[in-house]
Amino acid sequence: MYSDVRKLVADAQAAIGHQTEVPGSDASAASKLVLFHSPTSVCSEKCRTVLFELNLPFTSHAVNILAHDNYHPAYVALRVAAWQQSGLPMAGESDYEWTGSSSVAANGVDCCVVPTLVDMRGDGEPKIVIDSSAICEHLMAGTGLLPADPHKAAIIEKHIKLVDEVPHPALLYEGNSVHDNRPWFAKVMIGKAHSGQIAALKKRLAEKGKTWDDPLLERAYKAKVNKTKKGLAAPSKPTYLTAAVDKTMSVLKELEADLAAHDADGGSSYVSGDSITAADLFQAVNLHRLLLLGNSWMWQDLPHVAAFADRMLSRPSIQKAVITYPGMIPSRPTADLITKDQGFIAGFIHGRRVDFLNSLVFVMRLIGMA
Repeated sequence: MYSDVRKLVADAQAAIGHQTEVPGSDASAASKLVLFHSPTSVCSEKCRTVLFELNLPFTSHAVNILAHDNYHPAYVALRVAAWQQSGLPMAGESDYEWTGSSSVAANGVDCCVVPTLVDMRGDGEPKIVIDSSAICEHLMAGTGLLPADPHKAAIIEKHIKLVDEVPHPALLYEGNSVHDNRPWFAKVMIGKAHSGQIAALKKRLAEKGKTWDDPLLERAYKAKVNKTKKGLAAPSKPTYLTAAVDKTMSVLKELEADLAAHDADGGSSYVSGDSITAADLFQAVNLHRLLLLGNSWMWQDLPHVAAFADRMLSRPSIQKAVITYPGMIPSRPTADLITKDQGFIAGFIHGRRVDFLNSLVFVMRLIGMA
């Protein structure tokens, strides 16, 4: 079933739809890179940021994760095919424990999530890459974002791993134990996310023998159900949210230390020295997500991180791929950021989106729809 990679890709593209061609500097490479992603997924944000930073053209398939389109059998089959070649465990199986992060290295492969990259450059079989860190490293290979200098390479590898391990899902789903400043509409809607995911997965499992009939798909769906149940139960652990905050703070302190070590020119340096690398892009995506959720207080006593955030969140690739990307979750802190970089009117409009969504969800709660 998984031997015809091009058919798997075509089937997934047809199933997901929402196709857009994103131009870049090399017109001859158009449609050779296909990215399945979600506007609001941190892992997707990392991949889009690298693509925009390198000015690579790609075919975008925006996966509607609110409608659980990432559970479509054709899309899951594409990821299962890549998982088979990875040698990694499947997240949710055996002794899996929810960590609050989306790290593939720590958790194994989830065959029901985004992002997924298909690289059809060259004459061979398309290459499917399913881990955001691996996708970015694949795209950055041979560029200045991954320098060969051993010292810089070690710092970059460290920060890619650090960002990968930040418990972004925990901070989104449950907030944190110190200051839960998530947008109100997001708090309400995200509270039912795990149960909605489980229901959608069980619906897919009930379709076995009707719309699909593959034991590996069944295995992927069951593993996802188990993983999601673990996520649903995680907040009952007394130290869960405290641990999420502590882990995030430890990452920011590592960032502060490395920025301070290279800050010989008054704040213009990057994580590994005087040029931008993958470490800077990954940490910028991390900082934006923390800011979006109202967690900029985490670096109020970290002056180098604060200056770095101010610089990096104004970078064009971050603006295009993350902050102003269509479908991004709106929030008050993001409105302030947009006002700074794009002017009062743009920030005002973004702020009104927050007001609208808060009002909409309030009405939905009144009539029992949320």
